[in-house]
Amino acid sequence: FTMRPPGGAPEFLGGLIGLPLKDMVANNFIPEYAVIGAPIDERTGRLGPAYRKKLDEVMDPIDVHPTSGVRIKGFRLPHWTDTKQLALRAHRTLSNIARIGWDIALTANGPVIIEGNKTPGGDSFQVAHKTPWGATPFPELYIENLNEAVQGNSRQSSVAA
Repeated sequence: FTMRPPGGAPEFLGGLIGLPLKDMVANNFIPEYAVIGAPIDERTGRLGPAYRKKLDEVMDPIDVHPTSGVRIKGFRLPHWTDTKQLALRAHRTLSNIARIGWDIALTANGPVIIEGNKTPGGDSFQVAHKTPWGATPFPELYIENLNEAVQGNSRQSSVAA
């Protein structure tokens, strides 16, 4: 996730990885899919334990992938610094969007953007990180962007009148 203050440079707010289970090909971290999500340590690129969301509950932490047997907790993602820089560089080209949730593939040749989501699922981050958005820079940046939008609409209304 990246977010910018009005007129400012985007900031990296955090990352998570969706890990499909069994034969799933999508990695959407939502209850309808067989996917688990693990938090990514912003500094090191190491994964924490994964979690699976259900409609009304969050499951126990998962340290080893149930299908592949690969250890999740502590696994270090390749190209992590490049991945963060790619997301920030891409966000700088989209100055009219405050927050973007990036889907980025980690390939042997480095990270590749799949898509950017203007309205990413906020609960996925909170479930994976066990951290509410309120404990991140998100609320302050959100309020700054909201105030800018309200002031911008007020200026446009007075010009149109």
